[in-house]
Amino acid sequence: MKLFEIEAYKAWANLELESQIEAQDAVDYMEESEDYLDSIMESAMGEFRSFEEEMNSICKAEYDSLISVVT
Repeated sequence: MKLFEIEAYKAWANLELESQIEAQDAVDYMEESEDYLDSIMESAMGEFRSFEEEMNSICKAEYDSLISVVT
């Protein structure tokens, strides 16, 4: 009976270890995914800012053109 208890405990300990390893792998993958998402979002925001600046410049030039026609 003692041998059965020892084997059962070893099996339980092994499953517990595997579970912890899988959980840590999942956490690591989530962190990598979050870092990638942050990188993509920063890149997209940079592109948006550039587009916004370009559009503001175009709008200001058109506005100035219209004002010069009026005056």
